Amino acid sequence: MRYLVLLLLFAPLLAAQDSEPISGTVPGNRRLNYLLRAEFGGATTSFSLAANFNTSSSQGLIVRLIDLDAVSGSGALNPPGFDESIVPGAGTANASLAGSYSGRREFALEIESNGSGSTFSGSVTSSAGSLELVASDQLVVSATGLRTAVGRMAFFSGTTSPGATTSSSFQLDLGPVSRTVFVRFDAAASGVDKVELIENTGGSATILATFTTFPDATAVPITGSGVRTLRVNARGATGVSGGYSWGVTAPTEVAVDRVQSGGGSSNDDDGSCTTNPAAGWPGIMALLPALALLARRRPKTGPSLLNWAAHGRVEL
Repeated sequence: MRYLVLLLLFAPLLAAQDSEPISGTVPGNRRLNYLLRAEFGGATTSFSLAANFNTSSSQGLIVRLIDLDAVSGSGALNPPGFDESIVPGAGTANASLAGSYSGRREFALEIESNGSGSTFSGSVTSSAGSLELVASDQLVVSATGLRTAVGRMAFFSGTTSPGATTSSSFQLDLGPVSRTVFVRFDAAASGVDKVELIENTGGSATILATFTTFPDATAVPITGSGVRTLRVNARGATGVSGGYSWGVTAPTEVAVDRVQSGGGSSNDDDGSCTTNPAAGWPGIMALLPALALLARRRPKTGPSLLNWAAHGRVEL
C-alpha cells in the first residue's frame, strides 16, 4: 500500500509538462547541437516534443529535432524520428516529434543559420515527463574527416584513390552491462565500389554491413559491454578517384567517440569544438543533385531523402 501511495503521489509529476529554454547565436558555417534527456517513468507514456525558436535575423533559422532511439533503430533512407523547420528570414521555426516511451530517452536538437549567422531564442517542451539539457557542442559545417556530435552521432567524409581501400574508425561505449543495441549506419559515395562497416574489438574482424549501391542505410545490432571499436572501409572504383561519407547514430546512453589510443585520441580530423551554446552536423554536398532525383514529396512528419542527405546522414 505504501508503494501505491508513492506511485500516486509521483505519477502527476511524471505526466507534467516540462520545458528547457535555449538561446544564443549561431554563426554561419556552424551547427549547434544539444542533447536532451527525457524521463518518462516506469509506464509507457504518450508524449509530444516541440522545439519552437524565434529569430529576428534576416538570415533565418533551421531547427531540427531527432529521436535518437527511433533513428538508430531504422535502416530506412527516410528514417522516422526526425523533423525539420526552416524559416528564410525573421520568424519562428517549429519542429516536433511524438511517440510513446517509458524510462529514459534522449533526443538531439540542431540549430543552424539559414545564412551567414543568426541569433535565436526559444525552448524545447515535452508534454509528459521531465526534460533536461545534458550536453552541447558545435561543428564546422564544411569540415571533413571524422566529426562527432553530443556523443551520440559521428560523421565522416573523405576520398579514395582508384582501386585502393581507405579506412576510418570510431568507437562505441555500451556501458558496464552486456546488452544488444541497434546502431544506424548510412553512407553515400561516388566512384566507390564498396563501403563496409566492420567491428574489430579485441583485434577480431566481423563485417556488420556492406554497401555496394548508394545511398544506403541499415540498423546493425551490436552486442557486448564497454568500448567497442569499429572501422569503415571504402574501396575506390577502378580507374577513378572517388568520394564518400558515412554517418552513425547511436541510441540513448550509448556514447560515440573517436578511437582512443594510449589516453589520446585518434589522428582523424574532427571539426567539432565545445562552446556554450553548442553545435552540430557538417556536409559535403557533391551528391545532392543526384540524391534530389530520388527525393519524394513527404509530409512534415519526416525528412525527404534530400533533407536527410543534406542534414547529417547520407551526405557527400
